[in-house]
Amino acid sequence: MSSPRLAISDEHVPLEEQTGANVSLPAYDDIAQLAYQLWECRMRNDTNGSAEQDWIEAERQLQDSWQ
Repeated sequence: MSSPRLAISDEHVPLEEQTGANVSLPAYDDIAQLAYQLWECRMRNDTNGSAEQDWIEAERQLQDSWQ
């Protein structure tokens, strides 16, 4: 018996696949690693925020470093 496929929303599909464009974006693993580091720092400093905000900030930082 096969396991059911999980639905993936567009927000989790790489931008290239959403638009068909050849867009250079940071790798998922790089974003995840930096987002985790941001989360750890936020937890140590008892700062408000969310994992989603950490992810967005990680994407922004990595995209800025690529330009």
